[in-house]
Amino acid sequence: MLRVLKLYVVVNDKNIYELNEQQRIVIENEKLPVIIIAKNGFHFSKPYIVEKTKATILLIGIGCKVDNGKLIGCALLSVWLFIIYFAIHNYIILVLANLPVLYVMYYFFWKPAAFLNISLLNRK
Repeated sequence: MLRVLKLYVVVNDKNIYELNEQQRIVIENEKLPVIIIAKNGFHFSKPYIVEKTKATILLIGIGCKVDNGKLIGCALLSVWLFIIYFAIHNYIILVLANLPVLYVMYYFFWKPAAFLNISLLNRK
């Protein structure tokens, strides 16, 4: 699988865990409140604070606005539209071919706060 960004989780500003795609990490013996931040070096998520919980296991999901699937899809759509443009030389197709690239750039450079997000998945 294409891995574009290395993601890390910072817990209470002292413990750093590297995230691998579709794998879980276990954080044990942390005193409440727990502050969790996802980062990749350029982007930082908003802090997710766990103040109190009755659950023994707390599942937290870390997502990216432009994940690998969207990145590959945008690249393939852009290449496909460029091929169509070179075949028929219609400038509207050329503008449409640049929209997927602009979508990725918008979230990567101009909306860095919305690029990474942390959400509660399930309490067990």
